[in-house]
Amino acid sequence: IFLTLPFEPWRVFAVSAFGAIGIAVLMLSALIRTVRAFGDIKRPSCTDIRTILRARRDDGQTAKRVLIVSTLPPFTRNLVWAAGHAGMRCDVVTDSAHASWSKLAHVDRIIRVPIERVAACDSTLLAEVFAQLPKGYSAVLAPGDTRCTRLIHCMTAPLPSGIVLFPQPDANAFERLYDKGTFAAALAELGLPHPRTHVVRSIGELDACALSYPAIAKPVNSEGSFGFPLLETREDLGKQIEAMGLSADTPVLVQSHITGDDIDMSLLADRGRIVAWTIQQRLSDESMRFVERPDVFDACARLVAATDYHGVMHVDLRIDSRDDVLYFIEANPRFWGSLCYSTWADVNFLSLGMKLALGEEFRVPVRAITGVYPYLAVTR
Repeated sequence: IFLTLPFEPWRVFAVSAFGAIGIAVLMLSALIRTVRAFGDIKRPSCTDIRTILRARRDDGQTAKRVLIVSTLPPFTRNLVWAAGHAGMRCDVVTDSAHASWSKLAHVDRIIRVPIERVAACDSTLLAEVFAQLPKGYSAVLAPGDTRCTRLIHCMTAPLPSGIVLFPQPDANAFERLYDKGTFAAALAELGLPHPRTHVVRSIGELDACALSYPAIAKPVNSEGSFGFPLLETREDLGKQIEAMGLSADTPVLVQSHITGDDIDMSLLADRGRIVAWTIQQRLSDESMRFVERPDVFDACARLVAATDYHGVMHVDLRIDSRDDVLYFIEANPRFWGSLCYSTWADVNFLSLGMKLALGEEFRVPVRAITGVYPYLAVTR
């Protein structure tokens, strides 16, 4: 028909118009098939998650509740994720609620508190928090960071009926392990390997320190060793600790640097006995490798048994590249920043600690895990 048209322009127009119509029909058909395909996919929603939790409760699997107290954003996020991973409802006491986790379906309440009062260990703050909870409220109280752990220790009033404390070391044990100076002294007393370490309160005390160089200087109450430079000489060390504001009230820990690979152990202990653990090494691509190292486990088990430790703890160690000797570097007697990796590897320290607090049984010890797990910047 097109070829019989008398004029060339009309033939071109007709071919173009019918071609465009054909392409449009094909695209519309493909779009309809795509929409129908996606319409068949089951998307989880807030209602779905609540239905799952209700079904667990009806089947006798209690959808427990945790009251998280945390003012360090990564720690708060990791604990909220861990609660969701275990199918638990959670309420969060924090200084800031503007975060992605606050929109998750299993987060019911967010109670704002001034961080200044948390840092000052205001003994009345938690009582004010408890007063905002409904009658008959029941949960496990889990402090997430150092400030909130100390806030729990400073609490004078007893916990309300229905609220159970997550496994915790007592205040003396916590401070002994948290302070890098007293932790090094405890290691020396227990005969556990650690770098040469001294706590100095004046420049003159450096002369009596038997250190090998390079060395590192850091406050005794700092968290982590990141950002502290390696110091090659006694003169460099002196300049560094002066710049840190050394005084009798603010001592500085100086320590010989051990060259080697970092390896960490995360654990949950029940009165001096490790009942769950993971041993990890961070990779360059932000993935985490979990390994099975009996020497690391045995060293940490000695520390836990000797201190009768109770609760969660993350221990930093290093393997000397010269002779493969294992050294303790520091301990964090609380939850830790890389908790999410263990959660994704299905060792949920929050859930296991709650079982311990509530006297519930779980398989002891939890098996060691191995494998590489990437960082998953997602929420449920």
